[in-house]
Amino acid sequence: MAAIDQVISVTLNPLKNEIESLSSIQLNIIEGIIEKEKEKLQKNLKSRIFKSNNEKEIELFVSQYHSTLILLLQQVYKNKPYFNEGNPVLSKAFNLLVGSLDELLVFIEERFAPYLSLLETVPITYLEVAKNEIKQSIERFKNSFLNAVPDKELSEIVLNEILKFIETPSENSSVTFKEVIYMKDLVKELEHIDQPENPKCIYTALVELLVYLNYNSKLFINHFTSKIKLQINSLPFIDKKIVQLEFKRKEFQQMHVKPGVILNPEYNGIKAEIERWFTHEIYFVSQELKVPEISAALNPPPVLPKRKERDKVLCMLTGDQIGLFLRASDQNRLLIAPSMTAIFKAIVPSLSTKDREELSVENTRVKSYEATDHDKETLIMALEKLIQTIREF
Repeated sequence: MAAIDQVISVTLNPLKNEIESLSSIQLNIIEGIIEKEKEKLQKNLKSRIFKSNNEKEIELFVSQYHSTLILLLQQVYKNKPYFNEGNPVLSKAFNLLVGSLDELLVFIEERFAPYLSLLETVPITYLEVAKNEIKQSIERFKNSFLNAVPDKELSEIVLNEILKFIETPSENSSVTFKEVIYMKDLVKELEHIDQPENPKCIYTALVELLVYLNYNSKLFINHFTSKIKLQINSLPFIDKKIVQLEFKRKEFQQMHVKPGVILNPEYNGIKAEIERWFTHEIYFVSQELKVPEISAALNPPPVLPKRKERDKVLCMLTGDQIGLFLRASDQNRLLIAPSMTAIFKAIVPSLSTKDREELSVENTRVKSYEATDHDKETLIMALEKLIQTIREF
């Protein structure tokens, strides 16, 4: 760090040296010194942290390096008016200093973030450098990104969020290190999305990335759930809608979220918000199944003669528990039929319970989506008894 400090505080300090006379040869020498110092600093950081077992000592060490680099960055920007942009050598010297310090800051933030006080407000100079870096990255990959993502509305939601971050005046904002690092990570990951995606697919690479980064933007959540709803509403039958919603929910539950990151800390995480949407949507759709049952209750069909008692198999589970068992059997392919409804129609009419001689196929199927914890526990206990009996055969 001493060599970089010497270059910024003395060699290229306009208050101590006449930097206007800096030649290309001298700048090349300075560049070589800085490159060696960067390598030395990175090795020193990794070595010190690897050797130490004291968390507080590591935290203090990393924080000191990070703070020193920010102070040096502020010093460079303070001297910026003296680096005449009309002088190509001075312009290159300024960019060299800023780029080198930024590279070291990124190195520390990416590798040793747990040891930094990320909730502290960043200095304006640091924020300006970060915004400029993000802006340059966006300009570099924007076209390939837009070509790869067929969902233009979603790509605009994400890019507009980044542009809002860049264009908000630094003087009027209290941005934390955590927010800056989040934006840098987001932009870095977006740059890797450069392969065309299937326009009909909901869980695209971009969606998976946004879920992974806990991108809990209200606009994104509304857009994502609207696309699922559009697909579900295109299905002709209510039972198929419920099955598809459950399938989409299961797919979503299998997606990962990076620990400790979030776009808007004041809101719930992406998993909690979308899981709640699935719960409400499945409940809402399942209510549509009850309308025919109400109509049937008001207009009952002619009473048919009851089946003979010997035609029924008495099951010691309740109707709700039977529905739960049949639904689980369908999802795990233990029972196979053209649809889950077909399974219920084939089996439920042949069963009776202690409380009911006749079980409603439709009601039993609907109730399988509304199982209580008590029903689940009772069914699990019954299955465990079966397992124990089978083991003893």
